[in-house]
Amino acid sequence: MVGMELSKADLARFYGVSVNTVSQWIAKGCPFLSKGNLSRKWIFSSADVTKWREDQIAQQALGDVSSLDIDEARRRKLAAEAALTELDLSHRRGELIEVELIADLVGDEYANVRAKILALPTKLAPLLLGVASLAEARGIIEAGIIEALEELTADEIYSGSITDESDQEPEESESKAAA
Repeated sequence: MVGMELSKADLARFYGVSVNTVSQWIAKGCPFLSKGNLSRKWIFSSADVTKWREDQIAQQALGDVSSLDIDEARRRKLAAEAALTELDLSHRRGELIEVELIADLVGDEYANVRAKILALPTKLAPLLLGVASLAEARGIIEAGIIEALEELTADEIYSGSITDESDQEPEESESKAAA
């Protein structure tokens, strides 16, 4: 399995942990591709770290095996083999997806959304030139933002409005306050 190269901060986000937790992992032997310092970032392989994390979790699950009798060791081995078989079966059924695949897909979607959002000023500026009211301008901008956000939903579920009552035009807010 080939992994992504991640910085320390990226690795923390990838696993949903703090940078301090990643530092603790390093102290416990977490593999890295390049050691960081003040002028250079740490670089990790997501595949290597994932393998290391799986090994760490397995060791924690087993606990101290030095005092096990042969029957307990066999029972644990059978339980571990059964768990691995279940994981393999789930993977073959398509119930499990590799983390790297999902990370690639999400990364691509974020890149597409970012590109669309960065293109909004160029795309919307000509449409806003002759706009007569703030409400019409807001509507054009909102439509552009919704179009960019729809990049995140392949089934185009997102159809909500991004405005709320606090986004009213000033004259509308003042007239409601006076009422």
